[in-house]
Amino acid sequence: MNNIVVVGLGAVGLPLALCYALKDCLVYGVDSNQEHLKKIKTCTIDFQEDDNGKKINEIIREATEKGNLVLSTDIPEITQPGTVIMVVVPINVENGSLNINTVSQALKDVGKKLKQGDLVIIRSTVFPGFSEEVALPILERESGMQGGQDFYLAYSPERMSEGKAFEELRNIDLIVGGINQESVNQAIATLRIISPALVHVGKIKEVETSKIIENLQRDVNIALANEISYFLASKGISGKNCIRLANTHKRVNMLLPGPGVGGHCLPWAYYYLGHITRSPEELPLSRLSRQINDLTPQVIVNLIQNYITESSYDQDKIAILGQAWKDYSSNCRHSPAVRAKEILIEKGFQVVSYDPMAKSGLGVEVVNLEDCLENASVVIIPVIQKEFLSLDVAKIQRLIKPEALIIDLKELLNKEELVSAGYKVFSL
Repeated sequence: MNNIVVVGLGAVGLPLALCYALKDCLVYGVDSNQEHLKKIKTCTIDFQEDDNGKKINEIIREATEKGNLVLSTDIPEITQPGTVIMVVVPINVENGSLNINTVSQALKDVGKKLKQGDLVIIRSTVFPGFSEEVALPILERESGMQGGQDFYLAYSPERMSEGKAFEELRNIDLIVGGINQESVNQAIATLRIISPALVHVGKIKEVETSKIIENLQRDVNIALANEISYFLASKGISGKNCIRLANTHKRVNMLLPGPGVGGHCLPWAYYYLGHITRSPEELPLSRLSRQINDLTPQVIVNLIQNYITESSYDQDKIAILGQAWKDYSSNCRHSPAVRAKEILIEKGFQVVSYDPMAKSGLGVEVVNLEDCLENASVVIIPVIQKEFLSLDVAKIQRLIKPEALIIDLKELLNKEELVSAGYKVFSL
């Protein structure tokens, strides 16, 4: 039985560990956050992931009962040769700067437990040069061994999307780099246990950089979509429809606009590359795109302020439907919707939000759709949850104020019907 240690059981690490447990590997799942680990052990984790219709908590329970998944806050002592240790601990971004303290500590802990013949695979997004210039020296110092000779080190980033973790961990092409050929060979053999997908090999620094580029191109693409669409909306033109028509050309593939960019990947791509820049003048397009996406929640607030200034309501209640960072998610991490809510609260507005899946802990979060919408003079729809799909204009009319402003960024409602009912509608 293969021994796999997965360090970091977040949105990537936990499904990754379970993929190997489902292949009858003995998987040691390690996470330093005791509260998070308790939720995993009690099968109460709120990740919206499933595998062939089976929810993630059921998979955790079955893997644990079968003995294929062992959970701990500490990296275990494993005597069998050839242990594989996967590090899925993220680099934190704080005010545009990278903080590597958490992942560095994780690597120190790994180094202390390394033994002859072990393989370390880093699967987090890192800046170019991290594996060779930061991880390798830590592992060598803590283990007293030499990388590439006594133990092996490779880099192969995750490329999955939240909500599709099991499917995409298995089926999306793999990119792999290592400190030497044997590291690459062993990494590919390990990845092959769960994935039959194509494998593409590059120099380790190239593979690190390619992961950043994957995220950065989407950040830039969304910035263009948002800039165009918010501009066109002010001219009475649907930016989304324009983009859809443009995308009928085989060489055009623009993403659609929205409330901004959230989650734990795309917002940080620029900063990973910025970490190795020599001058603030480098990467101007990437920097500007990040600024555009960061400012999108403020653009939404400006729309509301202009409307409320012109409206006749004495008290203006703003209702936000959806707080997650993307559709059908339970995760509020760096959510543009939450950022817009935060700005509105700071400006003194009465703001309530409802999301059946995602709780931000910010301001008033009501427990049902009706309480959120009742007597609202502004309604913002930044993301979709399944419950919202049954919302129609008739239900809206029964609850919100007449002539309210509806900012429908997801095309959830029929704009023509809303306008005919007397509402002011902003859509992309």
